[in-house]
Amino acid sequence: MAETGARALGRPPDPDLQDRRRRELLLAAIDLFARKGFSSTEVQEIADAAGVAKGTVYRYFESKEALFLAAADLSMRELTEWIDRAVERCVEPVERLRTAALTVAGYFERYPERIELLAQERAVFRGSIPPTHAVYREKRRPRFEATLREAIESGKLRSVDVRALANALSYLLFGAILCGSVEHSPRTLKRLVRESIDVVLGLLKTGDDPHV
Repeated sequence: MAETGARALGRPPDPDLQDRRRRELLLAAIDLFARKGFSSTEVQEIADAAGVAKGTVYRYFESKEALFLAAADLSMRELTEWIDRAVERCVEPVERLRTAALTVAGYFERYPERIELLAQERAVFRGSIPPTHAVYREKRRPRFEATLREAIESGKLRSVDVRALANALSYLLFGAILCGSVEHSPRTLKRLVRESIDVVLGLLKTGDDPHV
């Protein structure tokens, strides 16, 4: 292996190579965990899929559990990056809300195995750790609530409790994604999310603003 050779020659490990190797392991893990489940997936299978020795996996992740959680974290981190890129072009707060919701749907349409991973996490680690998606939701809460507050203060949405609305929209979105993935083709997620978010925003819009 390249990093092993570097150590043998006394050279420091290549950080770019290490980042690539770590990502390759995580992508292999996401695919296998999603298809086979956490309990049925062996570390050796992940190593084989990534084209490395089993020991290499343990140089990056101390256990199969740590690898699973890192895979879930990668999924949510990349989803966050998708959302940030999408909404930075949006000026109106309601447009940001709708764009963010549709971006979540688009992400899971492209990577349906990642919603499966998050669903498994809830079952495998129930009660022992906070769900990764909930951790990321709380990280984004201040920005989310600020957007809702902006929409209300600008008259785009009716005045309601911002925290309660943030919770309701978050649960609606996650439920639509999860149920849509289970009950329908992943390719219908955008349509399901669009219908759900448009109904809610339509109920919340102010009577004198036909553009919400």
